[in-house]
Amino acid sequence: MRVSWGDSVPEPPDPRSAGTIADLVERLRLAKVYYGDPSVRDIARMVNQTRAARSHRSAKTPPTTPSTIGYLFDARRVRLDVNLMVDVLQVIGVPPPAVRHWVQAWRVVTDTVRPERRVAASRELPAPPLALLGRDAELSTMLSSAKSVVVYGMPGVGKTALALRVAHEVTRRHGQQAVHLYADVGAIDDGDVFAGSDEIGGELLQALGVPVPSSGDAIWHALATHLQGRDCVVVLDNIGALDQIAPIVALPGTRVIATSRRRLESTARILAVPLHPLAVSESVDLLVRVSGWHEPAVDQTDLLRICELCGNLPLALTTAAAFIRKHPDWTIADHADRLAELTVFPGLHAAFQSSYRSLSAPARRLLRLLSLHPGRAIAAPAVRALCGEAPARRVLEELVGASLLDRAVGGRYAIHDLVQAFGRDRALDEERPASRRAALHRLVTSYVELVHAAATSEPDQLLSGTPDTVGAWWQAERSNLAAAIALASHLELAAETLAIARDCWIRQDMTGDFAAGLAFQEYAVRAAATMSDATAEAEALYRRGMLRWRSGAVEAGVRDLESALVTLGGIETDLLRARIHNGLGVILMSDLRYAEASEHYTFALEVYRKRDDLPGQANVLGNLGVCRMELGDLDDAAAYMVRALSIFERTGNRRGLGRSTGNLGEIHLDGGRPAEAVPLLETAVRLHQDHGNVYDASYCLASLGVARAGCGDLGQAAADIERAAALSTGLTSDHLNSHLQRRSADVALARGDRQTAEAAYRQSLATAHRARAGWTVLCCEKALAELTTSA
Repeated sequence: MRVSWGDSVPEPPDPRSAGTIADLVERLRLAKVYYGDPSVRDIARMVNQTRAARSHRSAKTPPTTPSTIGYLFDARRVRLDVNLMVDVLQVIGVPPPAVRHWVQAWRVVTDTVRPERRVAASRELPAPPLALLGRDAELSTMLSSAKSVVVYGMPGVGKTALALRVAHEVTRRHGQQAVHLYADVGAIDDGDVFAGSDEIGGELLQALGVPVPSSGDAIWHALATHLQGRDCVVVLDNIGALDQIAPIVALPGTRVIATSRRRLESTARILAVPLHPLAVSESVDLLVRVSGWHEPAVDQTDLLRICELCGNLPLALTTAAAFIRKHPDWTIADHADRLAELTVFPGLHAAFQSSYRSLSAPARRLLRLLSLHPGRAIAAPAVRALCGEAPARRVLEELVGASLLDRAVGGRYAIHDLVQAFGRDRALDEERPASRRAALHRLVTSYVELVHAAATSEPDQLLSGTPDTVGAWWQAERSNLAAAIALASHLELAAETLAIARDCWIRQDMTGDFAAGLAFQEYAVRAAATMSDATAEAEALYRRGMLRWRSGAVEAGVRDLESALVTLGGIETDLLRARIHNGLGVILMSDLRYAEASEHYTFALEVYRKRDDLPGQANVLGNLGVCRMELGDLDDAAAYMVRALSIFERTGNRRGLGRSTGNLGEIHLDGGRPAEAVPLLETAVRLHQDHGNVYDASYCLASLGVARAGCGDLGQAAADIERAAALSTGLTSDHLNSHLQRRSADVALARGDRQTAEAAYRQSLATAHRARAGWTVLCCEKALAELTTSA
């Protein structure tokens, strides 16, 4: 029977007997009456004051109205806002322990948790995991410490499995007289309302068969009395704070082994151990061992795919392994394809959802927006762009504390693949499409601005808006830039796609990142075509052609540059046309087509002179110098190079200065003047390294080694060759590799090691043929012929 609003309520209603939302709302109404029956207007005012005091909502969020409060007490409602319910209960005076009962009741009636999930304790420890791989260091740390331990990490990382393995080992050491207890305290709760230590202590007493006293002090006295003189191991799963377990840790002879999804700190009595996803090799071992898969012919690539799709998380891997055992007729490729098609990963979604519900509203929205980022490491400018403004640091730290974000180097935040997939899924459900697109557009625009700033700054300068130098930023954001241009293309942001491709290509050329550069220019060519912008399309074709040539595809490079000239047609773009002709000269010269190359150089030089473009003139003059050097006219080559060097010095072009200085050193080296070559090549190496130009620095270092060998300094020569090889690690350029191999052969020959020299010349020759590096082919053939003759 319902009581009227004016009736008195003799005792506070117990929400735990509610079976439906209507029952819970009715008890909520009775609680309001019991605690003085304040008006809905007064409750709304107190809720708004409380939320403002703790900055729970942003200034843009409208305040809670009296009508909203009134509707909270309507038994006809089908949903109940747990956060509002908690706030109302707190402001009307419900004690915190009782508030926890209300939240547990809400979880039960809304089916977010089964009734048996209420801090259920047991005298029996769950079975230890069948396989625990990759946790040797953590296992050793936990077993060697006499402290209680809390293992923390993201959902699915294997915290419970590790805790149980440790608990069983500690119990074995204590012997049969030891007491062992287990409780899942279910701390990840809406509204951050956790089970208190008294509640946990009472459940442990109940598991021991001891009557539970009514007061907290009596609970701990009863536990201490019952456990006196006995060793006890207590496993507590899913704690939210160390306060929950502190009284248990303090019990004599008791060791607590707890798990938490929240980032916790060690104390004098409690050791906090972080847990991270497995290494790839450990993931493969776990998958194979648990699945029982022993097919020797299985493609390792498919196993690696499964591990990647599982995010190297033990929970996901064991779930996938169990499915593999149930379907032995499937191939590993079948299983990998199945996982790739899943939008919700079995076994993990509920864990992520539980952590997600524990967050404040601003933190939930931040996770949704950050999950839209196409990369894995998110820097501060990207965070600002996705949110539209810089989020409060406490909100970011809330995600870190919940193990949903990790701090990474350079002030960045790392997000796990599966957390990111979950966040995107939440964004699809909870963010308006227009809001998502606006966030992504802001992100792309941010990258456009940053890339342009980086492309127009020196490597050692700080990049505005970031804590990084320009060189460090390029390196840290490499994968993110690839994701950003793909995103810009997907969103059909043609101008932004072109801008990222344009400003990245010099960096990609200098670092030998030709594969990524080609992908960027493919996006650019398509974007320019959609804009019907002939000039932009010609620029993209030019950049793609130069990168194709760098990758060894001479004919494809020539076709792109010729197509660029055709695309320009009659458009008045003399400087771009000159740049394309200069590029054609470079490609044709590398293919030993010197006459054709010279024609293109001459055309380009004339245009640059008419337009008084000094850097353009210097570039062409330098290329003409290389052309003359390869033709054997070293005096003419040196004259061209000196003219180019003079212009670069006047204009302050450090990249051009490095190249022309290095080329002048090459000319002296080929002219038999190693002593004159050494200081020039040393200067070139320094300039290239200062500018972040790894490709040309490696090239000049190898030649410097030969120059030093020519001066009799064989030890330093070998060191320079080794430095060049180390610096070029990761570069995939046959052009560069053929040069390094040839210069290594030159140094070997200088120290009298003819056998090593011959092998290196042959290796260089084969590489140069692949790269269509004609000059290197000629040099190696000449050296091999001389070795054969002298033999």
